[in-house]
Amino acid sequence: MTRQRLETWKQIADHLGCSERTAKRYQEKGLPVYRLASLDHLRVFAYTDELERWVHQGVGKLPLEPPPEEHAAEADIPESADSGSQPSEVHLRLVLLEKEGGDAVLVIDRPRTILGRDLHADLLLADPRISRRHACIERRGNTFFLQDLQSRNGTSLNGRPLSAPTMLCHGDHICLGGAISLRVDMVTSSETVDSDPC
Repeated sequence: MTRQRLETWKQIADHLGCSERTAKRYQEKGLPVYRLASLDHLRVFAYTDELERWVHQGVGKLPLEPPPEEHAAEADIPESADSGSQPSEVHLRLVLLEKEGGDAVLVIDRPRTILGRDLHADLLLADPRISRRHACIERRGNTFFLQDLQSRNGTSLNGRPLSAPTMLCHGDHICLGGAISLRVDMVTSSETVDSDPC
């Protein structure tokens, strides 16, 4: 099997035979998609052999797309519609603060998100000052915690060095290794939570 690298959500979705929206939702089920960030961009990539292995081992018999009637229902009801008595789910967005151009946005949608230079990090940060496994964000219900993973150059939150897992709040500023700056945005399910298009 020839390994190919897919570098956009469209390529990943086309390979899986589903929509980009469905492919993004499958991240919560462990879809092997990696994120690469530098000072001027944020993008995703995946490898075809890993995607196919995940489909056979992870998804099993689950359909890649909802039945047609579900598509029709989704088209009739906007995502921002009020869900009634159900509490709104909170999502965390990391905004990569750019020195030039527009900022890039990453939606945190996993129970545990690893940030670092390692190829298998959930957010791959291409900077030599960043450790391979630099920091992580853990989700506990509607609360998110930031933890430094004994990185070489450290992690700071709002200008203070991080020494223990700390709860994140809307508007917090994260600095990784003195190199990468991120802003924390908390949004509810009634707001737009899509990542920067890739």
